[in-house]
Amino acid sequence: IAITGQSGSNGFDAGNYDLSYVTGDLVVNQRAVTLTASQQERAYGDTMVLDETAFTITDLDGDSALPNGEVIDTVALNSATGVDISTTSNVGTYADEIAITAQAGSNGFSVGNYDLSYVSGDLVVNQRTITLTASSQDRIYGDAIVLDETAFTVTDLDGDSALPNGELIDTVILNTDAGANVGTYADAIAITGQSGSNGFSATNYNLSYVGADLVVSPRAV
Repeated sequence: IAITGQSGSNGFDAGNYDLSYVTGDLVVNQRAVTLTASQQERAYGDTMVLDETAFTITDLDGDSALPNGEVIDTVALNSATGVDISTTSNVGTYADEIAITAQAGSNGFSVGNYDLSYVSGDLVVNQRTITLTASSQDRIYGDAIVLDETAFTVTDLDGDSALPNGELIDTVILNTDAGANVGTYADAIAITGQSGSNGFSATNYNLSYVGADLVVSPRAV
């Protein structure tokens, strides 16, 4: 900061003075900017790659625009407890799981010009959608109905029959409202529940049930 002149009062006259000027410093401080990780989601049993463009910027003046057209393009993200790659993390919201550790920018962005604050985001593990489909069953007219609770198929989120982590659904609970007479009773076998093993927990799944037919066949006499 250079002094190039002055003005005074109370009779001050510059001609009466031999004035010397000494320059002073001007300090440009870092600009305060906050980067906030956005919430991200995945299905139970899957892993994920964190989206490094999922964040928001709050500039010193309250909007999202940095000065001079500078841009923060991506941030480096870290899952604090590894929920992003853990297929066994249960369904739920993991608060502040996604932490920002760095950033990269363009259009002249230099991190040295900014006082950057980081705010973590949540990682949500959603229920995994699977479908249990009852298989058709039959009985002979006059016999008691004993439904086979292992007669069903599983369709996982990815289209096959295998659940993640080696989990199994071993049996389903079946009910029927079929009549006693000979005939085919469409969708008369309904699934109302299930039991599993190898760590299976129904709360981690969004379960859909599809019924099946029950056939009453004539009795040979």
